[in-house]
Amino acid sequence: EAFEKAYESRDRLTERERLHTEATYYTQVTQDDQAAITTYERLLELDPNDDWALNNLGVVYDQDLGDYALAEQYYERANRADSSNVLSFRNAARTEINQGKLDEAQASLDGIYEMFPRDEVSAGLRVYLEAVRGDYEAATLAANRLSELGSDPRVEMERTSFLSAIAATQGRLAEAEELALESARHHAASGRAQPMLGMTQFLVWIDLNVREDPDRARERLAFMMESDGFSELDPLSRNYRTVIDLLSAIGGRVETQRVIAEFEAEVPAEYRRDMEDQYLAWEGSLLAGEGRHEEAAATIERRELAGCQLCRYQPLARFYDRAGRTDSAMALYEAYVNSHADYRLWWDTNNLGPSLERLAQLYDEQGDLENAALYYARFVELWADADAELQPRVTVARARLEEIIRERG
Repeated sequence: EAFEKAYESRDRLTERERLHTEATYYTQVTQDDQAAITTYERLLELDPNDDWALNNLGVVYDQDLGDYALAEQYYERANRADSSNVLSFRNAARTEINQGKLDEAQASLDGIYEMFPRDEVSAGLRVYLEAVRGDYEAATLAANRLSELGSDPRVEMERTSFLSAIAATQGRLAEAEELALESARHHAASGRAQPMLGMTQFLVWIDLNVREDPDRARERLAFMMESDGFSELDPLSRNYRTVIDLLSAIGGRVETQRVIAEFEAEVPAEYRRDMEDQYLAWEGSLLAGEGRHEEAAATIERRELAGCQLCRYQPLARFYDRAGRTDSAMALYEAYVNSHADYRLWWDTNNLGPSLERLAQLYDEQGDLENAALYYARFVELWADADAELQPRVTVARARLEEIIRERG
């Protein structure tokens, strides 16, 4: 509403202010990327060193279009135009991670620390960088360094959330749950809504994708919603999308469609724009839950996925796998486990271990023992200290790895 009011009153502004208002309206309200790009380019014609326009144009290419290389160029120009604003420095480092330019990202983050030593977001990016490298010891150290920024509940929420995700990725599920609940307490203390759903939703995905226990996932989701008082919240404050994501993945078309109908009845249409990908994801999950994996894959393939790198790989890899499309599944599993997406830590909590395990099995079934050994080894290393409930899977993988090594000499 505020953006719309500003847009309607833009003729009262200077030309620069008017163009910035229009560009913001296009990105935040109509989500018209091309209109936003054209407007930001007009701003740069007026002033090639307009650091706001440079940064925000980078954001369109980065977060909306997934063109990280071009986005990085605009962020770097913004940095040169105004070195006092940390925002574009952070963004540049993030695009370097997404391009796999990890040494450059490390140098960028070191530079940010020199200029902005108390910047919380760039401190979090250090955790992401180490997680992309697969160095979870370094990621843990980076997460704990957030404590240097103070004991504010918001900072502690971030720290414990990172530690929880790292533990989950390595198969330490009990520790991950304990840390997630601690993060939820900090989340509540910081005054934010829906602390349980916000900080522990990934535990539902663990129940689904790691434990493969939909009943446990269903019970956990019900507990989260009750703890947060979901039904008592104002409709615009309810995290409907997350709830429907989880419900559709758990399975149960009737309940999922009931909540979708409630969402559509309670939330005005202007807040539900450009949700085609979301609806396709929900339907794909429901079809998979019904055992209709070919249809699920075909549905998921129709998503546009602007700006979401990992969405291209999961859950489509699993749907292909279950549909017997082995080559396609392997290509996507491999793309996923080797991705450099900066935010991958949150996906890895419930996807990385199972994906490495399954990829190793598929290579093994095809007789490609070199790649089978590679992915068995990565899986065994990742879950070396996993909880007892997961150790039988590690034992099987380790035994097969040792057998392959003996066979190959």
